[in-house]
Amino acid sequence: MTSISAGCAGGRMQAQADDLDYPVSLSKALFDKKGKVVIPTEDQKVEHFSLSLPKWTIFWSLVPLSDPDHDLSKELQSIIERSGGDAIVNLTVETSGNLLSILACLIPVIPSSAGVVIEGDVVKMAGS
Repeated sequence: MTSISAGCAGGRMQAQADDLDYPVSLSKALFDKKGKVVIPTEDQKVEHFSLSLPKWTIFWSLVPLSDPDHDLSKELQSIIERSGGDAIVNLTVETSGNLLSILACLIPVIPSSAGVVIEGDVVKMAGS
């Protein structure tokens, strides 16, 4: 589970993918079906993906204007199946603020947002 917040204003998000049928790794390695650590080669990479999820809040992130909980299972499942892959490696989650977030620190009635970008590589494992 990843918890994200961006400064005094911006957005908060809790991301998870508990119902995903495929393995996901934050590193370049993952476990195969026998429990052995494998590192997919560049040839096994079938797609690089990027998801953008803006999160809106007001009053220094105390009042969410968009749902702060996000289950990524459906999006990641769809990406893997569409690309014909077997797993995701190199998953990253990054946040970024904007001018509204800076202004909202000073004037809390201004809605602010945090951009959440989730990226990774879909791979096709050998022998599958």
